[in-house]
Amino acid sequence: MTLQDSPTDAGRTDIDQTTPDEVQTPMSPSPVSEAAQAPTPLSRRQIIAATTEVLQQDGYDATTIRRIAGRLNCAVGSIYRYFTDKRELLYAVTQQRFEPIAELAEAGGSFEAAVRMYQQRATEAQQSYRLMFWLASLDPNNPTGVPTVVSRMLTGWARSLGDAELARECWTLLHGSILLGRTGSAIIDSLTALATSRTRKPRPTLPHTPAYESAQAQDPSGQVAHVLTAVPRSQDDMTML
Repeated sequence: MTLQDSPTDAGRTDIDQTTPDEVQTPMSPSPVSEAAQAPTPLSRRQIIAATTEVLQQDGYDATTIRRIAGRLNCAVGSIYRYFTDKRELLYAVTQQRFEPIAELAEAGGSFEAAVRMYQQRATEAQQSYRLMFWLASLDPNNPTGVPTVVSRMLTGWARSLGDAELARECWTLLHGSILLGRTGSAIIDSLTALATSRTRKPRPTLPHTPAYESAQAQDPSGQVAHVLTAVPRSQDDMTML
């Protein structure tokens, strides 16, 4: 009699009939890929956003790299991968606020819309606005002291208005008004009127004189005639011989 035919096991239905090939081993947890385990890399945008919050809540003196790292729950070295020091980080933060205005100006957008946006963003964060210019003045590679984002805006305005000097004049009036606390629609209307009058002012048409006609006949290029037209002579001018 074999073991299977033993009286003890005869007639029992609770005997495990599983064959050795069917024996299941305990399931082990599926391996997690290294990419899923690795922390998400910290981005420049995240650092700037966290720094903006700390600066607005705690002010310049309390805005430290260590405090920013604590808000991001990261190591201090993670921030230094993107910025060399606190000043470089804050310079990027303060300029970020005016980035949409520079992009609008570079794209040839509405001058009035850009002026309104500039005034609004500067007055809403006066401390950040003044800090931006102070940090720009510390840059040895920037002798003008004008922040990079503002320079880009001025380049766009000069292209749209067709006059770089007019663009600088409009911004100077806008910047000075903000620093003096003189803001509102009246300032914007004045700047818009100034830009419109200067860009649409027609050039005077001067009458053709006999000297002009003679010069035009002798000079097909028109260069001499242009000089005579640009410098009008009075009817009372006399040539002393």
